[in-house]
Amino acid sequence: MSVSTFPVIMDRIETARPGSAIAVFQHPKRGLLNALFADTVATRAAIERGVGLVGVYDNTMSKADVKGELMVAASKSTEAEAA
Repeated sequence: MSVSTFPVIMDRIETARPGSAIAVFQHPKRGLLNALFADTVATRAAIERGVGLVGVYDNTMSKADVKGELMVAASKSTEAEAA
């Protein structure tokens, strides 16, 4: 997975077409998220499992809605859950 900050992931989503959407997953550390191309075998399997999945995003989606979801996700820490 690609560990990134909220602004970097927003940049990736803003250029992601529906055929190359970005899957975003929680990261244990607050302020970080994991983002990767949604249409790979490994990512599709992770999406199916749903563990830590924030969502799958592309540039056709409402920027305000995506931003809101990612800000909430980035503000959470999953370190306590991993322990």
